[in-house]
Amino acid sequence: AVTLAMRSVAVPMAAGNCVVLKPSEESPWSGGILLADIFDRAGLPPGVLNVVTHAPGEAGSIAEELAGSPHVRRINFTGSTATGRRLAETAGRHLKPVLLQLSGHNPLIVLADADVPAAARAAAYGSFIHQGQVCMCSRRIFVEEPVAAAFTAEFVAQARQLHVGDPRDPATIVGPLINEWALRLVERRVDEAVQKGAVLLAGGQAAPPCYPPTVLTDVPVDCELSREETFGPVAILETVRDAEEALCRANDSQWALSAGIMTRDEARGLRLAARLDAGMVHVNDQPVNDEPHMPFGGSRSSGWGRFGTGPGGDDFTETQLITTRESPRDPFA
Repeated sequence: AVTLAMRSVAVPMAAGNCVVLKPSEESPWSGGILLADIFDRAGLPPGVLNVVTHAPGEAGSIAEELAGSPHVRRINFTGSTATGRRLAETAGRHLKPVLLQLSGHNPLIVLADADVPAAARAAAYGSFIHQGQVCMCSRRIFVEEPVAAAFTAEFVAQARQLHVGDPRDPATIVGPLINEWALRLVERRVDEAVQKGAVLLAGGQAAPPCYPPTVLTDVPVDCELSREETFGPVAILETVRDAEEALCRANDSQWALSAGIMTRDEARGLRLAARLDAGMVHVNDQPVNDEPHMPFGGSRSSGWGRFGTGPGGDDFTETQLITTRESPRDPFA
């Protein structure tokens, strides 16, 4: 929450704007109040950073108020695609530009020449970091047939050995989901996939408030797990004949946020990366990567615009053309 909030306010303020920050009702302190306190202690003038918190169910009315205010000239939002659509509609009525960083259903492609143990470790990190509650997490892992068995064994072993439990325990890698609703959603979607024929290779049994790292294969395409972003430690394995099939399946999605390609051939990885429909592609790494100085964002249902400095700064400034002449000219001469 701290990282997302800081990313949302740092560039706009650096560009000279005052900012209204509305954190999620699930994390009002770490996502907003803490930041305001830090900036206040650092001497930021009053009114430059303003934090608005709210109770569950009040986000819509607050967003409507902010979008309609003549004092608000730009809106940037990080969250679900459904909420992003509603916010874009509201902003559109007031002709307000919107920067949207929305959901992802991110692919990781493992080619036959990849370092299998390294790829499995990367996949485990990319799938289960922060309990899978990151928009960039690997949701679908496409593995070329020659290494599918070896990769599956390594990846499942990685998933099973990750310690699940109290985040105050230094040994814990996978902690609780953010709330019970999130836990039940993951549980329901995994159960639906299994009931429709998916094969469970690891995890799959909730241990409230935690859900263990879960790996499935043969997940039917009509399952919510296949079609929707699921914020939880769940990964889908798919075996493909070759890189072309992997690209085809990876691009067959409404989401286009982040992706990864594991290969020993960097040049080939770069060529394939250029053909992936994703705002960010990482060769020889999993999709969870972000640097403040790099443009961050996706396309399609994953949003539009870019966070970060450089191109990201353009979203929080106005382009103005100014010309000058040494002396006035006669326009009729």
